[in-house]
Amino acid sequence: MTEMLEPQPGESIYDPTCGSGGMLLSCIAHLRRQGKEWRNVRLYGQERNLMTSSIARMNCFLHGVEDFQIVRGDTPAEPKLVQGDRLMRFDVVLANPPYSIKQWDRDAFASDPWGRHPAAGPRGLRLLAAHPGEPRAQNGSLRHPLSTRRAVPSGGGRDAFS
Repeated sequence: MTEMLEPQPGESIYDPTCGSGGMLLSCIAHLRRQGKEWRNVRLYGQERNLMTSSIARMNCFLHGVEDFQIVRGDTPAEPKLVQGDRLMRFDVVLANPPYSIKQWDRDAFASDPWGRHPAAGPRGLRLLAAHPGEPRAQNGSLRHPLSTRRAVPSGGGRDAFS
């Protein structure tokens, strides 16, 4: 996935379900292998599990990454990486979303203040993301990552989901 996204020096990279930070660090490893500058890449992630989010921060330290922000929290229910009243935008978004989530708060999502509900989001988000209440593998797990990618007019963003 990292090679497909081709992260570049100076970019912001986000994983909304970062776990222990493996996919974020794979972007750093990719740049290192190519002999490109990696120290100016900004890594961002959010992870629900306390211990796992702590491991992600530790992994960043151990790999020499200084510019990172890994926060703890439930991304679909309470995104923490925001600027003012909007979700932060990133150059590269990669994720392995929790497709198997069984309980989806459809009512809360219908009035989502971040514009991730199909009626609130841009046309592309309505077409690409699933609707809450559909089978678990299609429960809207893509809405958040797609909402955080930089828009094409502002330089474009790239994303991949496994």
